[in-house]
Amino acid sequence: MINIVESTIANSTEARPLERRRNPRYPFIADVQVLVPNSGITVPGRTADLSSGGCYVDTINPLPPDTLVKVRVSKWDRSFEAQAKVVYSAVGMGMGLMFVAVDREQRQTMESWMGELGRQ
Repeated sequence: MINIVESTIANSTEARPLERRRNPRYPFIADVQVLVPNSGITVPGRTADLSSGGCYVDTINPLPPDTLVKVRVSKWDRSFEAQAKVVYSAVGMGMGLMFVAVDREQRQTMESWMGELGRQ
């Protein structure tokens, strides 16, 4: 029997990065809009997880690694915005974003979400 996930990864031309997370991550499903400044390109998706350092975005059309973006995450009648960088991308699956600039008010929203998730 062939494991489809292992087969797909083994046959993929894209290498998956080694686990390098520095911050705890939490399962977190929310709507996401990723905007590439100066191009007008917007990529819709949804988060799969969230940490203080970044998030994973499920999307069919991920952006290439090293793309600088603005990300907006919306859930529970609240939203969080940050500047981010695509750190890895898997065509047809999604992309990992690393937050590179988050203002104080936005960080408070994110920390509030993670506090609620940590209590669950």
